[in-house]
Amino acid sequence: MKIMNNKFYKYILMGILLFASVPSQANIWLINDSLKSIYVGDPPQTARNLGVNMRQINGAYWRYNNRFLQLDLAATHVRLAGTADTVYFCNTDTISPSYCDLSVLNISNYSDINRKQDINLLSSGLKEIAEMTPIVCTADKENTIQTALETDAANEENTDDFGFDTESLSKVIPEAVVDLEGGQKGINYISVIPFLTKAVQELKTTIETQQEEVDSLQNLLKEKNQSLVANQLVSGKTESAKVVSYELPTNTGEAYLQLCDEKGKQIRMINILGTTNTIIKADELPTGNGFYVIIVNGNLISSDKINFK
Repeated sequence: MKIMNNKFYKYILMGILLFASVPSQANIWLINDSLKSIYVGDPPQTARNLGVNMRQINGAYWRYNNRFLQLDLAATHVRLAGTADTVYFCNTDTISPSYCDLSVLNISNYSDINRKQDINLLSSGLKEIAEMTPIVCTADKENTIQTALETDAANEENTDDFGFDTESLSKVIPEAVVDLEGGQKGINYISVIPFLTKAVQELKTTIETQQEEVDSLQNLLKEKNQSLVANQLVSGKTESAKVVSYELPTNTGEAYLQLCDEKGKQIRMINILGTTNTIIKADELPTGNGFYVIIVNGNLISSDKINFK
């Protein structure tokens, strides 16, 4: 075999390293396409092989048992792809994997309107949000003990984990619950955001409607107060009594005049329905000072002080 350049040494070295990590009966296969690929294991045309396809321009392509992981360097932005369009970040326990944290600056969710079909407005959001079950629990560290030991973090305390109950969430927003490896469940929080947004919009509409009702009631109360001022009750005087005159509305069902001393203690409750005035005697007020209030249909409509000299 004729050695053409230094790239050949790189591929041979890679093959040796890969060979050292597999059983002794494994073979090293150099694919005859300008030495772009090195496979360790069974022949590369079969399903079972462990190898790396080092493409000189595109990047790298790892394959094992019909699974692949691709690092594409030729694209406008570096791209990472995996089997079934999913890349997992977890430990090596494939039976019950423990998923790891992923820290990034920004996350962009693919949402090109030109690639969507049958677009409709979301009809509700508040109902779904009300039926969701937010939970807080202790994060399970059992599956990451070995990792903690290897990173000198064995004494790390368990931390609180916030999220939603996937069982109840699957009944409210089924699309938000995804199946992970090892029979575990995950949540696509991007699918929850439109419902949160719709719920806020519904609340905004409710608040605006209620504000309109409050404004209407305030205007009505203002008009009523102006009417009461225009028909304010006046007190007439005699030497030993005062005549309180008033004009009751035509739709009055019940009306009372409540007489109180200067400390607010009720002295007398007088039914004034069908009358236009009431006489208050001086001896009814112990100190000669007090006040009265007019109550019509359960509402206080007027009040005034009463002073005897």
